[in-house]
Amino acid sequence: MGLIIRELEMIIMEKMQFMKESPRIQIVWLTRELIALNVVDAERLCFALLKQTPCGDTSERNIIVIEHLLHLLLDFRSWVESQPALIGSVVYTYLSLIPDHMSASFSSLRDEEVSLCASLLHGKFCDCMLIGRDLVRLLQNVARIPQFTDIWKDLIFNPQSLYPQFNGLEELLCIHTPRRFIAGRLTSDMETKLNFLTSKVKFGLHKRYQLWFQLKYFSTPESQSLVVDIIRYLCCVVHPTNEILCSDVVPRWLLIGWLLSLCTYGVISANAKLALFFDWPFYNKETDNIMNVEPGILVMYHSLRTYPHITSTLLEFICSLQYQYCSELTLLCNKGIKSVIEDVTAKQVIPSFDSFIESSCLDENLKQQLSALLSTTDASVKGDSVNIVDDANMDVEITSIEVKENMDVIDLGDQTSIKDEGSC
Repeated sequence: MGLIIRELEMIIMEKMQFMKESPRIQIVWLTRELIALNVVDAERLCFALLKQTPCGDTSERNIIVIEHLLHLLLDFRSWVESQPALIGSVVYTYLSLIPDHMSASFSSLRDEEVSLCASLLHGKFCDCMLIGRDLVRLLQNVARIPQFTDIWKDLIFNPQSLYPQFNGLEELLCIHTPRRFIAGRLTSDMETKLNFLTSKVKFGLHKRYQLWFQLKYFSTPESQSLVVDIIRYLCCVVHPTNEILCSDVVPRWLLIGWLLSLCTYGVISANAKLALFFDWPFYNKETDNIMNVEPGILVMYHSLRTYPHITSTLLEFICSLQYQYCSELTLLCNKGIKSVIEDVTAKQVIPSFDSFIESSCLDENLKQQLSALLSTTDASVKGDSVNIVDDANMDVEITSIEVKENMDVIDLGDQTSIKDEGSC
């Protein structure tokens, strides 16, 4: 049976995207039968099927696979709970998909997705913790759904109710998300194309490939939500070798600047920026990889002269991130952001952060905020009274989590998009 599993896995990963509706459904059915027979390694087929359900695609072709796979997981709930590694991937995948299914036409599907994720989070939180900090990022996108609002309250006010050894939100945010979860949100075809772009395509020849990629994967308005998963993939999974970094191959920051320019919706733009900078507030030099934060600093550095509005907007986002993402963790966020700045300058990713503070392209208010960010002491960022960022003068407002004892829901902000006519 091992050979059959391997062959089926290969077919799902490489051929399923080209199949018509009937054989796609049959593959899910065959997976169901193999699970019912308790075939060893049948979970590998589930991993492969989860990978074939990208965000931003609400076509009937994709929805059918999502729905049939969801019913399989619900019907074999006890089997799923016996697979710790699979639990994390299931939760990560369907938390990513739920925001795409908020319209009334998907209400039945959405309810089942919410039920599955909420029950696994309540019943198997120790396995869901393996997802790390990206679990928090995904939960904030669905925080207004009642079942997840309750989970948020438990995360912050009663973490032991989820798992006796869980110490709260800060512990979860300090766990780096493993690559397999982030890579699992892109199809094999997307991965192949992105890896080719970042390892083979020369700078200057990249625009034709960007156009081809855009025509295939960003042809509809709702497909913009895929940008978030691609940015996380480029930051956390694609780590070029030193040889590639020193060559004229198209850099990651250039692709990310292009992806940011595709975002025309405020919520998508906010989520895309959060995906880019999400490792910054919780960065630890000992456990985090500088390659995860390198694209963020470089897209700002290389856009400073030619596209200063992009650099300005991203820097404002970082300044806001420290105070507005989670007010209870302001000290942690400040320490993480300063650690990133110290690490990228010490390792010569950029010559000096003073390039931003001394630039004539940025307004004085922003430069004062950057100076304050670098000079802020641990004592000065404690408490809710500190607020360096002047929200009234900001062009954008970051997606934030504000939780208070007397609130019934978690308050999510919005953000104006970055729109640029070309790549950075």
